[in-house]
Amino acid sequence: MNDLLDSKIIKDKCKYDVDIVVFDEIDSTNRYAKELEKDKTIVISDTQSNGRGRLGRDFLSSKGKGIYMSILLKYDEKMLDPTLLTCFTGTVVSKVFEHLLGLNPGIKWVNDIYINNKKVCGILVESVIKNNNFDKFIVGIGINVYKQEFPIELVDKITTLEDNTKIKVSRNEIIASIINEFFDNLNKPFMDYYKDKMILKQKLVEINERDKRYMAEVIDVSDNGELIIKYNGELKKLYTGEVVRVKM
Repeated sequence: MNDLLDSKIIKDKCKYDVDIVVFDEIDSTNRYAKELEKDKTIVISDTQSNGRGRLGRDFLSSKGKGIYMSILLKYDEKMLDPTLLTCFTGTVVSKVFEHLLGLNPGIKWVNDIYINNKKVCGILVESVIKNNNFDKFIVGIGINVYKQEFPIELVDKITTLEDNTKIKVSRNEIIASIINEFFDNLNKPFMDYYKDKMILKQKLVEINERDKRYMAEVIDVSDNGELIIKYNGELKKLYTGEVVRVKM
């Protein structure tokens, strides 16, 4: 199947008036999108030389093997609470995997999509501030689509869509579906779905919070996107921090 990224194909499949910018290679779609101003601009690249994940980590961006895209969203006071954009985007991508590909994804708080206990997608939302106010948000989405050779240290931790489904769809179709799902539901309730898909509930996990590491039991996620944990016998809510290990 010819799966070259094509802005015209993507735009034709979109229900919304979006601008599509496609690169053969770029350092980072998020970085480029920050320089733009038009609302609903979508930046996509076949590969990234400096793809970034949460907490400044590198994001593997193999050429022709994945989806590396960023959505530019201009700030509007009526829009979804910006602190929930990562959770919302996780819901969007999970629904596309479920409805388009017949998969059963899970969400690892706060920004990773898993299939069969392996990471298949990462999300990075960044904000741009002007005059001490929100100006725009960059919603970065990285998806491992096709089978590929991963570094040995990642083989047991990450997977691809192709490894988990026999359904063949193009990257263009997946991208268009994400865009449609995103703008269809931007101001609609979604946390019930997010909570239902959250894979950490009732698990004992190791948490890294401001360089302090400790074990805690995950209880749930709050309506504000905070991770609710039980630590030293008391309930605690985490807005920042990272789950670095799940005790099986």
